[in-house]
Amino acid sequence: EALSLDARSKSKDSGQERLNWANPASTFPLIMRAINIDTFFFDIVSGLVISVGGLTESVTKHSSKYLLDYLRALQKLGSTRTIVKLGHALIRLFDNHAKEARVILPLLTTLDKLLSRGCLDFLLQEPKLDFPQQLLTRLHKEASYCNDMKRLMAIVPVTIGMLHAKDTELAH
Repeated sequence: EALSLDARSKSKDSGQERLNWANPASTFPLIMRAINIDTFFFDIVSGLVISVGGLTESVTKHSSKYLLDYLRALQKLGSTRTIVKLGHALIRLFDNHAKEARVILPLLTTLDKLLSRGCLDFLLQEPKLDFPQQLLTRLHKEASYCNDMKRLMAIVPVTIGMLHAKDTELAH
């Protein structure tokens, strides 16, 4: 499937406007069209996590909207395989950037938004998946020996958001 992501539009002299890549309202819809391409999936998820986590209000607003819309569409279509792939990407971000506040804080913010809106319920409730244990392990690792109050305070709502996981092992 070909993507029409061509930013080389004609000049204003021809009556067409150029794409403003600095405008989140214009760029996020284009970026989301490429998320289902395996080669780009992790990098797009990484960028979305940083964007949802709060660079600017406009970027946060648009990236959140498009990520949530994408996940709702996956849920509606029953695309559990892609939701699982997203869960793996989130865990991979923890592993790749452990103790790096510039990535972990936006990741925690994104997880909180996704958990509070039920977007990760499948990952938490499917007994065959170990996502809840993996996430809890990463949260524990981030909290251990951490003296960054912002990071510690961001871990709390994510941990609370996991409480409705149907895995009794998490309680131990």
